[in-house]
Amino acid sequence: MTTATTAPTGHATFAEREDNFRSTGDTTRTIRTVADLAAVIADLDPDTPVTFDPVVRGAPGLSPEHHPHVVIVDTSASTCVRSTTEPHRFTAALELGARLVADPGAPIPYEAFPCNLMHRMAEAFDAGDVDDGLRAAADILLDVADQVVNEGAAWLPPISPNHGSFADVASSLRHISLELRTGIAASVSTEMADAERP
Repeated sequence: MTTATTAPTGHATFAEREDNFRSTGDTTRTIRTVADLAAVIADLDPDTPVTFDPVVRGAPGLSPEHHPHVVIVDTSASTCVRSTTEPHRFTAALELGARLVADPGAPIPYEAFPCNLMHRMAEAFDAGDVDDGLRAAADILLDVADQVVNEGAAWLPPISPNHGSFADVASSLRHISLELRTGIAASVSTEMADAERP
């Protein structure tokens, strides 16, 4: 099952917080040809580690199903190099990644949010944004509900009594999703805002 395939929409505060996306600064470049990559690495130390960001990111409203990917490279990234003498030493690295763009010739967007809902939820929780993580979890449940009642039920015989069971499960998931978004997430947001006040 494919969960998630759209960058955050405007209603989610996760998409508005700077610590929840990777910005595209002066050190990030689009790599469209081998020559582009060669130009980047020509100025780097040959021992520079190469890393990869596995999370596909894009501006709000872009999705992998409808918008093209471009390869990007960030020359200001860092990575943890482990050795017997220095188990947690950070060093400069070259990071490759993927960004969604509106069309093949468009510049890469400044805002880069995870398109996958699971990644979005995990990064929100890792950043301490519990309410935004819950909203992403709510979106995941909605996606699962749609998968169950549509793609899942489509394989059942037309007269199968399980059509009703599938619909009941989807309804329960939508109810939990609504509770997460409008109940628990809203309560957590208020609680955390109150805790931040001096």
